[in-house]
Amino acid sequence: MDRGSFKVLGTDYDDLFEGFVGHLSTKACGKVFEEANMMPSLLILEMHPKTFLWPKSFQDCEPSDDHIGLYFFPGDPINEKAFDGLVLEMMDDDLAMRVASTNADLLIFTSSVLPKSLRRFRGKYYLWGVFRAKTNDGPKSICSSPSPSDSSQDYYFPDSSQDY
Repeated sequence: MDRGSFKVLGTDYDDLFEGFVGHLSTKACGKVFEEANMMPSLLILEMHPKTFLWPKSFQDCEPSDDHIGLYFFPGDPINEKAFDGLVLEMMDDDLAMRVASTNADLLIFTSSVLPKSLRRFRGKYYLWGVFRAKTNDGPKSICSSPSPSDSSQDYYFPDSSQDY
């Protein structure tokens, strides 16, 4: 992913959020890279309560930069105010977004849920995403090793030690 736009469904925002920049995490595994490269430049996102999309594995262990597949930032000063407004609304109303991709759903959260040292970039909150794999048998983990607290392994993270 590179430059693109968000169209957010399920909010007061009926406008297009243009000029965001998506950055692949340097810790991303190959499948995160492949999935991100298949994403269109216009993401049609669904807004949901964060609890609806929050990965089970984050209930016992808070997310960190090891879990981030993609980072999202405003691409230029013209679009920064709208982007910041979206992030603040998501924080205030405890919301998250989801978009379907080819083999996974991309779940997008605000940086306010990350450890304090990771919450801001250049003094601002931002958005980050993690992929949830699609399977016929339900969600499946792709890039994370099994954890005892999340036997369903329904999310995958950018763990470069795994192939998929």
